[in-house]
Amino acid sequence: MYMPSLKPIPLICNSDSRLKQLWFWITATRKWKFDEDYIIHYRKQNKYIYIPKGFRINGPSIPKIGYTIYNPVGILFLGSMPHDFGYKYNGLLVLDINTKQLHLEVYTKDELDIIFNDINIQFNNLPHITNCAYVALKLFGFFAWNKHRKANRYFISDYPEYLTDFKLPKSIESKFCRGKNDIKLKNV
Repeated sequence: MYMPSLKPIPLICNSDSRLKQLWFWITATRKWKFDEDYIIHYRKQNKYIYIPKGFRINGPSIPKIGYTIYNPVGILFLGSMPHDFGYKYNGLLVLDINTKQLHLEVYTKDELDIIFNDINIQFNNLPHITNCAYVALKLFGFFAWNKHRKANRYFISDYPEYLTDFKLPKSIESKFCRGKNDIKLKNV
């Protein structure tokens, strides 16, 4: 497994009001931006989920009071990457490793929640802890899902360069190696 290159996005409070500053301190969460394209191999379905450079995530949406139990950049972070993308665009970019082409697969909220759970278990092997987060996601994830459905974002409008003449970036292609009968990601 190789880790993504992420850049933290600065948290900026534009208020002189002490009450608003306090509220910002209590509620603001870190967001991250992908510095390069990233692929996660989802072994359960043998799919290569592709996240484009520039995409922004907030990781698992955990209230700050819960940070002592679940660190937002801890064991749930890798699974939250495709989950955030899927919630925003109602699907995931999947890379066909034979043709090196991308296609957007549409997923429901429940399917994306299962993928979140599966990927976290795949990378961390902590099913009891991950399953607790999955239950919380099932109970409260509809807030984020509904927010994104109202925003009605389309992947192609945010990333038009992926519509025509997509070429797998060399930084990603170099992470592939040829296996006996298949192409596999190195260190995945």
